Amino acid sequence: MRVMDIVIAAFTPNLRKSKTRLMTGYAKQRTCIVCRSQSSKKDYLRVVKTPEGIVNYDPTGRANGRGAYLCSVSCFEKAITTHRLAGALRTKMNDEDYERVAEQLVSALSDENK
Repeated sequence: MRVMDIVIAAFTPNLRKSKTRLMTGYAKQRTCIVCRSQSSKKDYLRVVKTPEGIVNYDPTGRANGRGAYLCSVSCFEKAITTHRLAGALRTKMNDEDYERVAEQLVSALSDENK
């Protein structure tokens, strides 16, 4: 090798060994906890367990805490009957918690449709 090739090789990062990729315009995919479909964050409903342990519907998608994503109201209903929502949030939920989250979800969706 020539000296110049050695210098260039020393200052050029090895892209094959690099674990990072340049991702311009890439949106992280979220997965529905019931049907396992994947889409962007804005397409899903998010339910969050706050650090205080309260489970709420998160209309902004930015609330602090452990979140679970649902693609539709029908998947929300299935998550309640199969207790997948409680499992995804790693908490125990009673009927009052489910009713509160359902009311928040219904009111948010009705406000959105107006």
